[in-house]
Amino acid sequence: MIMNILLVVFIFFAQLSGLDVNGVDQSDNIRYLTHNGSEVKTSFKVDKKFIGRYKGKKRGFLLLNADGTGVYKYDVYGFSREDCNGGEVRFVWGFIIDEKESIVKFDRPYGFSYPVVFVSSGKTGFQDCKKKSMVDYLMVRKDGSIAVSSSDDWVRVNE
Repeated sequence: MIMNILLVVFIFFAQLSGLDVNGVDQSDNIRYLTHNGSEVKTSFKVDKKFIGRYKGKKRGFLLLNADGTGVYKYDVYGFSREDCNGGEVRFVWGFIIDEKESIVKFDRPYGFSYPVVFVSSGKTGFQDCKKKSMVDYLMVRKDGSIAVSSSDDWVRVNE
């Protein structure tokens, strides 16, 4: 809840700062993704340490591809609408960037957290198909490991 409020505040100030939301060249790896009705300036041109598969002890995983696409598979899928198959969620993604086109990161006691916007590119959505988009955080710990904040044990793996 607090993180969603912080995201809305960030978007508000970013829009006040005069960000140009028109004519952004996709070849620059910058694109606007819509989350909760607001356009968010993002980039998928990130350090290669973020690209790849994140997984834990169960079957769920997060896959971030270098081309700005990915796959999210929940460990446990709850009760959902009949038209929601509960399978993998295919999406486009981007790290939130600021008016200087720098990737946004927050200093944390364990290291840093990076907000990432995910927007479903198919029929299957997030949170039992109730949401077309979601924001999650990749946590870079002081030891160099990278984990997904919404999933207790998902960490970046080398495959």
